[in-house]
Amino acid sequence: MNRTRTALVLLAATGAALTGCSSSSGHSNPSPTTTTAATAKPSAPSQAALIAQCVAAIAAGKDDSDTGAPECNRLSRSDYYEAIHEANEAAQKAFNDATDAGASATP
Repeated sequence: MNRTRTALVLLAATGAALTGCSSSSGHSNPSPTTTTAATAKPSAPSQAALIAQCVAAIAAGKDDSDTGAPECNRLSRSDYYEAIHEANEAAQKAFNDATDAGASATP
């Protein structure tokens, strides 16, 4: 079971890292950027990062109570369902990988 949780957490972290990448605007000559002297507050986590945190919490079993995982409280209903779906898919994949590895090791 520990491998499953580790795999799910790594999957969620990888997904959060990949969704944080920005795409190019397609301009061949980007305009120069300016910086301000004011220190900006860190922005709130992106929606993808919030979903990834919720997926990790579900994988860790934190959603077993009636109130669910605290990491999922800021998600909309549809994003929460997406997180449940992603956690379920990752758990099924981890289970299939583990059973396939066990089946190939059995003589």
